[in-house]
Amino acid sequence: MMLDLSHLPKGWQPLAQEFLDRVTREFRGAVVTEISAKAGWLSVDIDKKSVRPQDYWRASKACESVGSASWHVCVECGSHHAEPRPGHVMPICTPCLT
Repeated sequence: MMLDLSHLPKGWQPLAQEFLDRVTREFRGAVVTEISAKAGWLSVDIDKKSVRPQDYWRASKACESVGSASWHVCVECGSHHAEPRPGHVMPICTPCLT
């Protein structure tokens, strides 16, 4: 599944691409309707009608999982050692903060 991810912070683009690759592998025909950076995390939605009913719960959990993972991924460098910082909406790691 190829979507333009250039609107996402550069540190989150690999995480988003991994998610899209996973969706393609695990949920054939699934359509991602939204992938965006909102209020400090990655927000992803899948069209419910594009996923078999028996797979929708797992697909929803995959969306939640990538959102939760983004809380610890630096929006600048993609490091998995980021955290929310005062004055920053998105998580950022110590080296990128300075």
